[in-house]
Amino acid sequence: MIKIKDITIGLKGINILHCQVLNPEFKEVIRDGNKLKVCNAILKDETGEIKISAYDFAAEFLANSEIINVKNCMCKTYGGDDKQEDMRQISTGYFGKIEVVKGKI
Repeated sequence: MIKIKDITIGLKGINILHCQVLNPEFKEVIRDGNKLKVCNAILKDETGEIKISAYDFAAEFLANSEIINVKNCMCKTYGGDDKQEDMRQISTGYFGKIEVVKGKI
């Protein structure tokens, strides 16, 4: 298991336990003629915060959770605004998983 402050761009196989989910934004987009579910949020642990992006079923779990575990995710950069120093973002990609520890009530 890793803490958010220790995650670096390019790191794969990221596993984090008991992250708080902040500001989830769920939406459906059309890509190549297909509907795709996407959720972007911020994960927080005792060491810091990081953005996360999840797709399909993982997006639904992320959008409806308060506390999660992430497994086998990767860290990449995202196209945030120039004032944002922390450009790290965790993505579930094809192999990452989100486990709900505490759902929204």
